[in-house]
Amino acid sequence: MPDTGFEFMGEDASEEDEQPQDAARAAARELIRRVLSEHGGVDTVRGRLLVVEAAQAWLDPVATVVGDEDALVLTADHKMLATEANRTVRNAQNALQRGRTVYVLTHDPSLVPPDVLSGADHRVVLGDVDARALSAAARAACNEEITISDEPPVGISPGMLRTAQRAGQGAQAYVARVLAVATAAQATASPGPGLDGLHGMDKAVAWGRALARDLRAYREGKLAWSAVDRGCVLSGPPGVGKTTFVKRLAAECGVPLIATSYGDWQSHGGGYLGDVIKALREAFRRARAQTPCILFIDELDSVQARGRGARHDDWWTAVINALLAELDGAVGREGVLAIGASNHVERIDPAIRRSGRLDREIAIQLPDTDALSRILRAYLGTSLDGVDLGPVAIRALGGSGADCERWVRGARRRARHEGREVSLGDLLAEIGGGEGSELPAAYRERVAIHEAGHVVAYAVLGIARVLSANLHAEGGLAGSVQIAQAEPTAIVPDEIRARLVACLAGRAAEEVLLGSVSGGSGGSEGSDLAEATHLAALAEFSLGLGTGLVWYGAVSRAEVGGVLLRRPDLAGQVEARVHEAYRGALDLLHEHRLAVTQVASALVTQGALDGEQLRKIVEATIREQEPSQAMC
Repeated sequence: MPDTGFEFMGEDASEEDEQPQDAARAAARELIRRVLSEHGGVDTVRGRLLVVEAAQAWLDPVATVVGDEDALVLTADHKMLATEANRTVRNAQNALQRGRTVYVLTHDPSLVPPDVLSGADHRVVLGDVDARALSAAARAACNEEITISDEPPVGISPGMLRTAQRAGQGAQAYVARVLAVATAAQATASPGPGLDGLHGMDKAVAWGRALARDLRAYREGKLAWSAVDRGCVLSGPPGVGKTTFVKRLAAECGVPLIATSYGDWQSHGGGYLGDVIKALREAFRRARAQTPCILFIDELDSVQARGRGARHDDWWTAVINALLAELDGAVGREGVLAIGASNHVERIDPAIRRSGRLDREIAIQLPDTDALSRILRAYLGTSLDGVDLGPVAIRALGGSGADCERWVRGARRRARHEGREVSLGDLLAEIGGGEGSELPAAYRERVAIHEAGHVVAYAVLGIARVLSANLHAEGGLAGSVQIAQAEPTAIVPDEIRARLVACLAGRAAEEVLLGSVSGGSGGSEGSDLAEATHLAALAEFSLGLGTGLVWYGAVSRAEVGGVLLRRPDLAGQVEARVHEAYRGALDLLHEHRLAVTQVASALVTQGALDGEQLRKIVEATIREQEPSQAMC
């Protein structure tokens, strides 16, 4: 072994003549030599207190290198910080007073007792395995000299170095095996493109790029895991690209992606509680074996919140407790970034979203016209090159990125079957809903009036900014209005009433202009009536804005119906509040009937309008009304 001037436990000149050695220990020796040389070497730090930060997997190999009769080696973990901090300080003090070197090893400096951290003579960070450390590992594993010039991939672990050892294997073959494993780990982590080209989710992309930088610094040993975001929840309606974002994020970060869901856990074994919890823990175990990585928990709202008096509450309590235990990482979650996805973030148990768990929410909304134009262009490639897709994007308002992919695929199919290039008409036909999907004239008019009612109510009441209104037939549904909520304010009765009026304005517009109403306001959990009922229920028995002050629980929209069926007295209060708001909506739209008519007419003609177009129509109509009203 070349003379370096540094000696550690178990190291002597005859080591190379013995049987193959532990490759991970040899790499750790090279890495710790290097980092200590920056502080003058082993002799200079002798009798001093050092805090050594390294990836968790490298703590044991480093401990075997630096530990001897002249050194005290301590590993800082959750147990030390919680129950052994005082004893650790005393042991370090006693060792230092006897002239011993004290090494405190940790993967997270926040786990080092504060008195030890502040009293350290040196704080060092162990870097990733580089060419010199890999050469040392190969020499130890194969008893053969080798010099590696090219830097290996980051993320080589002790396990990779150890499992690559084979009897009678040469150093070149050993290195090739390690590199193949390390490269494969990166390849499985990051297939496909990164975050470039993701449109309409700027906030999520910005966070993802920052995370990628932090993970890169962490893998290079330049940043502690405690400084990296532990996870987040991606929220938004179906089809907006939550899953696509996570895949692209993993590629951007160059880390493995382990995808799981409650459905996966339930499908294991016989679907019993024990099987579900076992599958949940297995998902985290697989993630810990591939750190750093992203663990993606899809449809997180499928794990129902606890303590709401629902059936099988004991089941959900056990599942959530198991999930919290894994998120808290009693056995270590360093390097595992957990990301949940949810269409209904309000249904997630609050404990899952507390600090240190999935404590950040990133909302991904339906794309606006600019984003839709860019998404369509990305899927079209060179087709319709040079064609302005802005007008098409307006027709596509209310659609998602997944819809864009489907529309372009359908347009290509139309053109392919007719043996020609894709035309703008093909794309517009697909956005209109495909063959035979055009709304009948009378139905189209009713849908336009319904959506116009919402637009006018939001504009007049000023509680939200309208982004778009669209007539389309998707999955049997027609019509949509996209809004951006106004700046948060105190939740007061007038605010609740205004939101209820806007919610019910579509139905009110049908009654005012057509003399009858349809079932378009009801039906699904996402309907106007469902939203209004939920909001009124929260006001009555959760927000303290009803007739009483008793808190009955912050129930989700899905749970409101069951609660009201069990409590007819509360149901009566909720019904009265909704009816009063509906009368307000009728009054509002009688007053602004002309604005509703003008917006509806434009929608019937154009099919879709963006926020600026709608604002101009409403404002112009209201200005026209004001002089005539003043003359009355």
